[in-house]
Amino acid sequence: MSTNLLAQVLAESMERGIAQGRAEGMQQGRAEEARVLLRRYLERRFGAIPAALDERISGSDADTLTALFDRALTAVTIEEL
Repeated sequence: MSTNLLAQVLAESMERGIAQGRAEGMQQGRAEEARVLLRRYLERRFGAIPAALDERISGSDADTLTALFDRALTAVTIEEL
């Protein structure tokens, strides 16, 4: 493999790694923002968040948190979540 080809392969690999890292960071940021907003909404609407639900929120991804927020909009009690 020539030096130029090796450099090109390495550069492309680094670019893919950087793009993947950026995408993962954005997803993590989106999930953290959803956690903050969901907790804020639940605390204002229902008061203290039960520990089990808070743990569930902590371990959820952005899509799950969005679904949980949607259910929270119509829940009568926090236990429904």
